[in-house]
Amino acid sequence: MKKLNKPDVEVFTDGSARDGVFFLGGGILVIEKEERHSLSTAAGRYGSSYRAELMALKKALSWLQEREKEGTINLYTDSQSLVRRLEEGPTLTKTSLENEMWTLIHQICSRNATNLHIQWIPGHCGIAGNDEADH
Repeated sequence: MKKLNKPDVEVFTDGSARDGVFFLGGGILVIEKEERHSLSTAAGRYGSSYRAELMALKKALSWLQEREKEGTINLYTDSQSLVRRLEEGPTLTKTSLENEMWTLIHQICSRNATNLHIQWIPGHCGIAGNDEADH
């Protein structure tokens, strides 16, 4: 894994769905200095694991936007499909949820002193922040 500099804010997101399609939800852990904030979001009764991951990311981005967080923000997800979708950029947005995600990313990144890094991390392998977001 590429080593990133110590950020001002670290965010871990994780989505889940029972049997991959039922009772979707997301967990988020925000670490800022010595403070830890645990958040969660419902993501619908039916859907996909990707939708659950996307809802967790959107909840984290909304939280950051509402609090006008600045500085270096490292956001970690264990969803390879979500990272691949982000790499495609906003012009290939397929859903209103993805459009909302890109709007939040733009709002956060348009602040003068904000750098947002989104990084894939492997899931279920002992990365403390990811394990905490997973619960």
